[in-house]
Amino acid sequence: MTLGIHNESASQLLTDLGRRISESSGDARETSFLFQRISVLVQRLNAVLLHDSLPVCDFVYPLCICLIFKLPREHIYRGS
Repeated sequence: MTLGIHNESASQLLTDLGRRISESSGDARETSFLFQRISVLVQRLNAVLLHDSLPVCDFVYPLCICLIFKLPREHIYRGS
């Protein structure tokens, strides 16, 4: 799980990448959008990792986890 902020080299890489995307698209907000997308991806991955660490009980409990974390329902069964 990721609990901290980006280190300096990661921040610089994302800032440079966002600047280049902004130059090609013409939208100055692309750097902010890039950081937001990365944050959402990290949160979703953390939710999947948390889900995969929970014991498999019955159908109702995993279904609730999928609804809370907005995961696809195929995550209900570990074998899937």
